[in-house]
Amino acid sequence: MLQDEQPARRPDHVVLRKYGEEKHPEIVPDVVAWTGSSNMRLRRAAAVAFIPLVRRKQQLDTAYDVATRLFDDEEDLMHKAVGRLLREAENRTCDASRAS
Repeated sequence: MLQDEQPARRPDHVVLRKYGEEKHPEIVPDVVAWTGSSNMRLRRAAAVAFIPLVRRKQQLDTAYDVATRLFDDEEDLMHKAVGRLLREAENRTCDASRAS
């Protein structure tokens, strides 16, 4: 996977969308591990990569884990990425509870 010295060169959401959590579930822990990177772009990619999965109601627990790990980040862009991830997760969680 990507290392700290190599910033993500593709849009963040492409990481899991292209490789697919269903096809390659082994990459999910690697993406979660990006939350501990010193590279802000890699940390942001960890949050944004889960948005397409959350929209499909997949990996919600992992998305909340990523958000928790990045909650205290000092970068403003991280706050935006985590906020977007949490907003999507909440929308999908609320949709599921309304359907019940």
